[in-house]
Amino acid sequence: MSKKVFVLLILTLLLLTSLLSNWPVMANVNPNARVVNDRWYLDVDGHPIVVGEVENIGDVALKDVEVVLLIRSKFLDETNEETWTIRIWSPEVLEPGFKAPFREWILVFGDFLGYEVKGVTFTIGESKLLRLEVLTMETYEDGADCLHITGEIKNNGEQDIWGFTAVGVFYDKDGRVVTVTKPNYISSNIRSGGIGQYDVVMEPTDVNQKPFIDHYALIVESYYYNMIPEFPHTIAVLLMAMGTTSLILRRKKD
Repeated sequence: MSKKVFVLLILTLLLLTSLLSNWPVMANVNPNARVVNDRWYLDVDGHPIVVGEVENIGDVALKDVEVVLLIRSKFLDETNEETWTIRIWSPEVLEPGFKAPFREWILVFGDFLGYEVKGVTFTIGESKLLRLEVLTMETYEDGADCLHITGEIKNNGEQDIWGFTAVGVFYDKDGRVVTVTKPNYISSNIRSGGIGQYDVVMEPTDVNQKPFIDHYALIVESYYYNMIPEFPHTIAVLLMAMGTTSLILRRKKD
């Protein structure tokens, strides 16, 4: 073997050793999730609605989270069963130890008999930086008797955000989900250091559920940043997401 070939071989071995020593190693993870605080009710039009939350009880962030339900109904004298898959409304990625809501209008032929939770499906996700801060949060009722959650958020990040999505979750005194607002995308440019406003409203068909509301939560998402739990006089629950940002702020109903 020539000296030149020998030197080339040594350099190749050194390069391979360096690459292997810096190769990322995936740690053992235990992804897992479950449905909690779920229930069903009839809205003002008599339609059955299933609501609840998915809780991440694993040790890794989850995305593409969906709830699998077995829906039971009866048409004439025949009992039917259907498997439904329901995507959580927000956030897109669910951090370990935290929850995300879902709400589904159940359309069946005949009478709705109930449902059974069959499981939760998901893939593994990643987290984002914490740069959005909720400054204020309060509730009010509009002329149609619908309950709103409104307030201000601040962008503490270095990048501007060009819109965000807000979702409200209402709970009873036992912590069960009463209802969930429809996600509201707010096309608002909040520059670095700037302040923006949000407003979410319950579905008009859910106004018959207002007597059961005891406290509420807010989830706000933007493309770049997660939120900072710094709002006073609340119970704050942080939800982080890849490509989105999330924060739940729990507060007694005003």
